Amino acid sequence: MDGKGYEVKKIYGSQILIYGTQYEQMGDLPDVTILVFKNDADDPLLQIPFSQLKDKPVRYKSVSINWVPYAHRITIDLDEKTHAEFSHKCIDDKTTKTKALRWMIDRYLNFGSWAIGSWGHGS
Repeated sequence: MDGKGYEVKKIYGSQILIYGTQYEQMGDLPDVTILVFKNDADDPLLQIPFSQLKDKPVRYKSVSINWVPYAHRITIDLDEKTHAEFSHKCIDDKTTKTKALRWMIDRYLNFGSWAIGSWGHGS
């Protein structure tokens, strides 16, 4: 093995995300290049030598770098009304709680709302 490695990243607007575990894994190899792609492009928009990111800069050329720390456990508290609706939908729609919670988080991130009233009516 020659120690070379590549990490492929999709650019979101003008930023890429690098997670803590990815940083560690890239740091274990002596020669890693991060290939930054825009949407479904065939060629990378930018090639970043990992050696340029060892100090975790917030920017490389025109790209912002979002350093995402290691995953932590989180707790989501729901009020009684939301919890009742949440439980009702999980049972009636035969949807697992994990799937329902992922749906809720997706709705919140994309639309800024849980939109619980629209469950079961498409995405």
